[in-house]
Amino acid sequence: MTSTTQQPDSATDDEFLWLEDIYGQKPLEWVRSQNAVTEAELVNKQFLADEQRLLEVLDSTDRIPMVVKRGDHYYNFWRDREHPKGLWRRTTWESYLTDAPDWDVLLDVDALAAAEGQEWVWGGAMFLRPTDGGPYRRALIALSPDGGDAQRYREYDVVDRSFVEGGFDIPVAKSRISWAGPDALHVGTDFGPGSMTTSSYPRTVRTLRRGEPLESARLYFEIPETSMMAVVVRDQTPGFERDIAAHIVDFYSSRTFLRRGDEWVHIDVPDDVNVSLHREWLVLRPRTDFELDGVTYRGGSLQAAHSRTSWPGSAL
Repeated sequence: MTSTTQQPDSATDDEFLWLEDIYGQKPLEWVRSQNAVTEAELVNKQFLADEQRLLEVLDSTDRIPMVVKRGDHYYNFWRDREHPKGLWRRTTWESYLTDAPDWDVLLDVDALAAAEGQEWVWGGAMFLRPTDGGPYRRALIALSPDGGDAQRYREYDVVDRSFVEGGFDIPVAKSRISWAGPDALHVGTDFGPGSMTTSSYPRTVRTLRRGEPLESARLYFEIPETSMMAVVVRDQTPGFERDIAAHIVDFYSSRTFLRRGDEWVHIDVPDDVNVSLHREWLVLRPRTDFELDGVTYRGGSLQAAHSRTSWPGSAL
């Protein structure tokens, strides 16, 4: 659909370059006007009837509750007609196998939103893996104030069923955060000028220690401002603890690094190869063909290399 309010940029032939100002008032007004055109074209009686039928399916109480296992419990996030913002809850395996599991509600997002006067939207929970054989207890809860990419991260205790007083609390931003240990986080967020890419995602990742202010976090990884996003995650697998960084260049290109001492070691594969690590295995999924040491690896294939092989950068 072509806009009737095109505004060519005088320095380029791209007549839509002005739309890249994602926070600009004129681009936002253009988006609203195009949304109105789309809604006028699509929203009719049949659309509304289909919408109602879909809501009935989504609100059905006989849906299978999908779960994630952490320690001895199975966690589920549940929305229905009575809880549109959702319930974060857990149960045991024995109870989950019954027709009516006994759910232990950890956080009622509707109640939290009402109490805090903020229309929170659930963004997920990230647990700290215990190292002493104890139960899973601490998690980072992501909450968006409007359902967008910008989220607030708050430390939560599932035993006390409350946010940790004086715990980690990262303000609303387009952040990428992971645990760096029981008392530290790897934080990619808006630290001020120069800390975000032109795509408005984190350009730097810093290590934040418990009890210190966000501005004191130490620089750990950074990428050029013109790339898309920087991410650092801590692999918490016992025996394979390590930091992994991703320099996401764009939607289809990225570079993966492993921390070795005081350096980041690049896993030397083409940028369009998807890289993941599992224990001692390096798993590669190339988008296009690439050649290494006379061997061609086909696009769309799945390749696995053991840490004891000679694959470049595979010392996991």
